[in-house]
Amino acid sequence: MSSQKTPTTESFKPFEKLSEAEMDQVANELRRMKLDGYPLPFLELLPPQPNSPKGMAKGPSRSKLSLMDHIVGSLTEPAVKRRFFGRPYLRFRRYLGCYLEAFEFGVVLGYAFRDKLTSFAKLLGQPAHGEEFSAELMPLIQRNARALVAGQGGEPQSFVHLSMLAEEERIKAAWREHGVGQAQVGFMEKHYEIPVEIAYRNLAGAVTAGLGFGSVFPELAERLWKAEHEYPVSREEWSAAKKLGIVASDSEEPPPSITLARRQEEILAQLASFVMTTRPELMSELGIRAP
Repeated sequence: MSSQKTPTTESFKPFEKLSEAEMDQVANELRRMKLDGYPLPFLELLPPQPNSPKGMAKGPSRSKLSLMDHIVGSLTEPAVKRRFFGRPYLRFRRYLGCYLEAFEFGVVLGYAFRDKLTSFAKLLGQPAHGEEFSAELMPLIQRNARALVAGQGGEPQSFVHLSMLAEEERIKAAWREHGVGQAQVGFMEKHYEIPVEIAYRNLAGAVTAGLGFGSVFPELAERLWKAEHEYPVSREEWSAAKKLGIVASDSEEPPPSITLARRQEEILAQLASFVMTTRPELMSELGIRAP
């Protein structure tokens, strides 16, 4: 048996001086580092999620899923990597892309239902939770949104800064706390794997943060959306995003620009199908038209 000591996050050698076996040992150890996301108190109000992300891939009945299951599952499933042994995971950069998508999805929902938040909150729970749950949830989500914007030290620059870049910095700070030096960050960005159950929880937090932002700051949401989405993406920008692994697409052509109104229509069409199946009594209350 080799007496070679396994590298730890507390005592790194430069990665270029590690053997492939040593790098595998380091990578395995880093997978065990806990990245449970922000301490988000509003997540504690959400009902238990009986269907794990792994179970969702097996196709449980839509009626058994909460709205958060439905949203996060639709975002994570295309990005999840699986292997014969070990837990499914998301690659770090792809996870960051999903985080941005989740936040923006929430922004559109918050913007669309900003005048019907108590009713909308019923979709985040189950009928048994009652009115008290709905009344308590949304003010807490909105309070966190105000704190998020206040922490920017001025008007936020973009959805990217509010979500993806903030999450990237949070995770890199966790790496540094575990002894990862700046020289190793590039390796980590390419090879770090986030377990799907942790990604699922964090993306649920991103959706909820976006929901609060869109409902509290609708005019700001309009401005940021226009600046980020209502212009054509160049092929160079699209190629760079694909190369980084933030997006996954076989298309060489970038997606067309889209207005906030059009994106709202798309999301409400998806939502209508879900609500009609799971909570049809809320269709009229939310002003949702049947698909």
